[in-house]
Amino acid sequence: MRPDLRDTALCHGVLAAIAQRNHTRGGIAGSLERPGQGPAVWDRSEATFRSKVVGPHFEQVWRTWTPWYASPDTLGGQRTRVESGTVADPGAKTSHEIDAAGFGRTDNGREVLLAIGEAEWNETMGVGHLERLRHIRDLLQNRTQLHTPDTRLLCFSGTSFTDGLCAIADHDPRSSSSILTGCITGHHGTQPE
Repeated sequence: MRPDLRDTALCHGVLAAIAQRNHTRGGIAGSLERPGQGPAVWDRSEATFRSKVVGPHFEQVWRTWTPWYASPDTLGGQRTRVESGTVADPGAKTSHEIDAAGFGRTDNGREVLLAIGEAEWNETMGVGHLERLRHIRDLLQNRTQLHTPDTRLLCFSGTSFTDGLCAIADHDPRSSSSILTGCITGHHGTQPE
C-alpha cells in the first residue's frame, strides 16, 4: 500500500532523512522508523536542510522572479534571458557564484549584462555583499565580450539588509536590494518595481 503523498509529516521526515545524508531507501526508512526522534533529527539536520534545500530554492525563486516580474527599470533594460553560473577569479585562485544574471541586447544587437544578483535566504545582507558583486562585475568587464559598465547589482535577502546597504541602494540606481517577507517587497515595504 502506498502512503499518502500529501502527508506533510512524511514528506518532512523524508527531507530530514535526506538532509542527514540518508540517500538510499533503507537509510531513509531507517531514519523514519525511529519514533520520538523527530526533534533530535531536526536538531541535527536543520542547518544542512536550510543550506542544501531552502537556500538553493530561494535562489531559484529569484531566478524565476527576475525574468517574469523585474521591470526594465530594476534591471537597467529589457531582459532577453536570465542565467546563473560562476565567474573565475584567477588572481584569487577561486570562483564566484552568481545566483541571477540578467542579459539583454543593445540597439545594435550586442549582448549586454544588465544585472547580476546574489540571494541569501537566512543572512542579513550588507555592503560586503555589494562589494563582492562589484568585484565580479569588474572581473567580467575585464575579460569578456559582454558590455558591463552599467550592470546593475541586485541583492536578494530572505531576512534583511544593513542600513549601509539600504543607503547605497537608495542613492545608486545601479545597486538595488529586495527582500522576501511572505511576498516580494522592497526594503522599505514597497514593491520593488
